[in-house]
Amino acid sequence: MIEVNPLRILVSFPHQTNQEGSLLVIGPPKPRWVNLHEEKMVKSYGLVKHTDANVVFHAGKIKDTGKPLLKVLDANDLSVRDTYALDTRDPHSLCVVEDNLFIVATGTDEVRAVPLTDPGKKSEVVYRVPDSNGSADTYHLNSIVTTPDGRTLVSGFGPREGQKWYTAQNGFVADVLTSEKLIEGIYHPHTLFVAGSDILICESSRSKVHNLNRKTVWEGNLYTRGLAYDNQDNLLIGESTGVMHESQKGTIRNAEDEGTIVGEAMIYRYNKNTGKTTVMQKLSAYGPEIYDIVTL
Repeated sequence: MIEVNPLRILVSFPHQTNQEGSLLVIGPPKPRWVNLHEEKMVKSYGLVKHTDANVVFHAGKIKDTGKPLLKVLDANDLSVRDTYALDTRDPHSLCVVEDNLFIVATGTDEVRAVPLTDPGKKSEVVYRVPDSNGSADTYHLNSIVTTPDGRTLVSGFGPREGQKWYTAQNGFVADVLTSEKLIEGIYHPHTLFVAGSDILICESSRSKVHNLNRKTVWEGNLYTRGLAYDNQDNLLIGESTGVMHESQKGTIRNAEDEGTIVGEAMIYRYNKNTGKTTVMQKLSAYGPEIYDIVTL
């Protein structure tokens, strides 16, 4: 019988009201908050594990100043190895590309790069949404991934049709190098994720997970965001609270929009062989919204 190591996953929470933490590790004996030391990072966003260095990079913001920070965590004990100030405005997701860390600068419609050996250095723009002047968040870029064939892809909501982000319904996935859009018409895309030969994307406001050929892999009920594999190749899927409106049946808005909050945050486990979905972890005791999930 093959012995399977106990599952440990990290979960980031972007909109915390409690003072306990914003980065949770789920594993035996029970979930616990990661000690990020003096900074209360009430907005925790992107997580990426760099296996070669056995670290996890974590982007977020400090409570009092809103200043963006990058934390480098030991992947074994989750102690903080280093902390770096970032010059990227509103950093979201991260990915490792050769010797660089690519950071989605949501606040300027850009992807920026810093060297892995010194992430505190001045960042360089490697992608900006065409037609954006890089001065504000007008397309809401969020997730990023490097594919097995060497491409780097980024997702974004697209432009708003009104003042609120729920009016941005033409989300897209683009190639960072060429700016080519590979797919459009996604309502609030998040969490680009490599799943074998497939690239998955959450269509958060329609509670679905698709591949880039628009085949639906999984369908839930709430604001879908956060993907990972467990230690037995089952897909872990995060769902967060959201807002439902009669005027948009079959969709769910981000919990930051006006309206009555419904549901609770949790992580599901989906077995692609059986098609069965089970609850992996309820998270309502820890926070209302999941941003990212990474398996340790």
